[in-house]
Amino acid sequence: MLRRALTTSIAGIGLAVATAIGGASPVPGPGLDETTRDRLDRAVSSVFVPYDSPGYAMGVWMPDGREYLRAYGVANRLTGAPTQVDDHWRIGSVTKTMTAVAVLRLVDRGVLSLDDRLARFVPGITFGARITIRQLLGMHSGVFDVTPQILANPFRWSVAKSITAMRRGRPQFRPGARGVYDNSNYILLGRVLEAAAGRPAGEVIRDEVLVPAGLAQTTLPTTMGMPGPFRRGYYATTPGGALRDGTRSNPDAAWTAGNGISTLRDLGRWATVLSDGSLLSPGLHAAQMRTTRITVDGDPGWRYGLGVFVYPGGWRGHTGYIPGYSTAMAHDPASGATVVVTGAGPMGAVARTAMFKVIRIIAGAPPPG
Repeated sequence: MLRRALTTSIAGIGLAVATAIGGASPVPGPGLDETTRDRLDRAVSSVFVPYDSPGYAMGVWMPDGREYLRAYGVANRLTGAPTQVDDHWRIGSVTKTMTAVAVLRLVDRGVLSLDDRLARFVPGITFGARITIRQLLGMHSGVFDVTPQILANPFRWSVAKSITAMRRGRPQFRPGARGVYDNSNYILLGRVLEAAAGRPAGEVIRDEVLVPAGLAQTTLPTTMGMPGPFRRGYYATTPGGALRDGTRSNPDAAWTAGNGISTLRDLGRWATVLSDGSLLSPGLHAAQMRTTRITVDGDPGWRYGLGVFVYPGGWRGHTGYIPGYSTAMAHDPASGATVVVTGAGPMGAVARTAMFKVIRIIAGAPPPG
């Protein structure tokens, strides 16, 4: 069950963190100094342990070639199999970064324009003749939020049901009036990809993003299964509730807004490619990284570009959550450092909190030797 984090004693957390680190699985090789590694272990564990996360992992890549990948706890509570750094897991909304770049590559080739209207590709959406591709990418379309309906019936949901709900539902606001983070935007962008390219969205993202970026262990699945090895996804529906297993997931529920599967190394590579813009023209990459303020879970203080968050300090990346899996990744274009954190948790903010702790530590990490 979720441990009552606010009432857990500091001593209790310290003991649990030590236990989690003791069972960790590090990757040998040229890495960070022992003091920094120990600080990173404790920082990440201090976030996940209070939530009784069975397994979690972290990857850090420094610009001078040093790296530190480590897995903690167990990947399977029944068998006790340890979490490994090569495990696959569901990345949730980090998938949006891949959908966004696939759309932008079609813009680069003139197949799409950022000013194209949604109605051209998906008819019947309120204000569809005014909503632009740019507004969908940047969370400024105001379309009906279908997420609660998906979560209420995830295993029997479909992309068609999402589109129908958006057609029938009331918009949140007029296009461009403000910015609100909403999965509906990226489900619609999946339909835009299919209409523009004339084939399934997953194939378009594979060919436009996964293959050219060298993400050999990343997939947008069409079945509920997971490629091996994988970490099982555990979550609780209520604070203090029993952990459930969310490993099997309907790929049509989150679809192009959040059904991706990846690994530490692939996301470490992808965070850098996304931030550097190596798959896009310089002008379009600059447009992607130009941010506006959007509201996320009631907080209006987040900076979002076209499928990418820009975090404090200029780090570029994204978070993701799908029941059982919390993920966060970011790359710093100034220093060249990259961080990925993933684990079982009740929300995406868990991995993001851990990632921010890691970023603060490595910003002051001493050089080798």
